[in-house]
Amino acid sequence: MFKDERFRTAVAAVLAESAAKANASTYLHRSVEESLARMTQAVSEANHDRIWAHPAYRQVAQGMIAIGLPTVTDSGAMANALRDPLRFAVAIWSMGLALTPGGLTYSRFHGLIQLIGQGSRTLTYALFGYLRFVGYIEPAPGGGDRRERRFRPTPLLRAAFRGHIAKGLKAVGPLDPVAGRLGERMAREDLVYDEMIRRFSDGMLSGALVERKSVGNVLKVLNTRRSGTAMVWTLIEAAPGDETWPSTKPFPIRLAELARRSAVSRPHYMRMLRDGEKHGLLSLDAAGMLRITPALRDEINALVAFNIISFGLIAEFAHDVLDRDEAA
Repeated sequence: MFKDERFRTAVAAVLAESAAKANASTYLHRSVEESLARMTQAVSEANHDRIWAHPAYRQVAQGMIAIGLPTVTDSGAMANALRDPLRFAVAIWSMGLALTPGGLTYSRFHGLIQLIGQGSRTLTYALFGYLRFVGYIEPAPGGGDRRERRFRPTPLLRAAFRGHIAKGLKAVGPLDPVAGRLGERMAREDLVYDEMIRRFSDGMLSGALVERKSVGNVLKVLNTRRSGTAMVWTLIEAAPGDETWPSTKPFPIRLAELARRSAVSRPHYMRMLRDGEKHGLLSLDAAGMLRITPALRDEINALVAFNIISFGLIAEFAHDVLDRDEAA
């Protein structure tokens, strides 16, 4: 999905579906067309090349990996969300939905999950129950109209994500000063935080619609599983820091440590490695030496660049709105 030609093809497919666009508009704070037009302009080969050639790219790439993994300083709430892409997304979407006119309700949450193609009622029930169980959402006071109760993000969720997103924006700072400055402001200004959540929620939903239409995204082989995101990042983090990043030279791995960092069992982590081998993304020999193939290296660099561009776009959207509000 993350390369220019694949991204543009998937965007065109989304824009051709008028029903999907109409459904998405009820969950967004701006139109799908507006969101994807600016994304398409930003996700270009020229922008990827500019990012990769920047002297601070390696520093920023390591920052992107760091915010994708739980650390000892993260709250338990953040560690839960970082295990896989869907958990992270639904936490962001719950905050974004709460800021829309229709609010956060079970039926609206289910509609959003259906929209991205994940939508059995069983899964919706499990995800909504997960949000409540870990303390991310709670019933809103007076938040019902006798037909359906409204929910709101808890202070726990807001605090956890406030620090996390601020870290991401500040990590992008060497490449995008606007994003870096908003990261500093977000830690202390509620208006900035709410605007960033609107933009993150919109960006992730638009991205999920594009993801549904994308083909050839080999990273799905690795990260479409429980704690898949964490497992991919721990693997890349373990690669040696050669000039060509991530390195394609063989390096030793400690399976127990990688599994512990990803909060999964060793057999679960090994299954990801074996699946990666089958699809030509990596190789693992009997001595425990692992080699990342050039195909996986290129996908990782494309993903990191896409994440950097996304942070920059979200910051740009928020900055525009905040400037208008402050000038009014």
